[in-house]
Amino acid sequence: MTGLSMEDRFKLPVWDQGENDVPVLRGALASLQGKIVEAKEVGSHSVIFMETTQIRVRADGDSLIYFDRDFHRVPRVEGAMSSMSCSKRCRPAQAPAAFALSLRTWLP
Repeated sequence: MTGLSMEDRFKLPVWDQGENDVPVLRGALASLQGKIVEAKEVGSHSVIFMETTQIRVRADGDSLIYFDRDFHRVPRVEGAMSSMSCSKRCRPAQAPAAFALSLRTWLP
């Protein structure tokens, strides 16, 4: 996708249409959707806080994290979790807790 304008990147057939017409990367292991409730400048970073309304987590594939200036693969624990989804049917407070709970399954 590098070398393309932002407009051209979102024309590629790898995006699904999410809530409020937000593009969601089709092959992502996890995606969060929601409403931005606050944005802050913290040091050299912009931090965006959101109220989560939908979380999708695929049941296949390994995770990738960036730590100590390098990428590291986090293998999936077999049978640790089935596909999880929490949409508008969930109370907003349930979605972050469900996602955090599922991440604990993968972490040592």
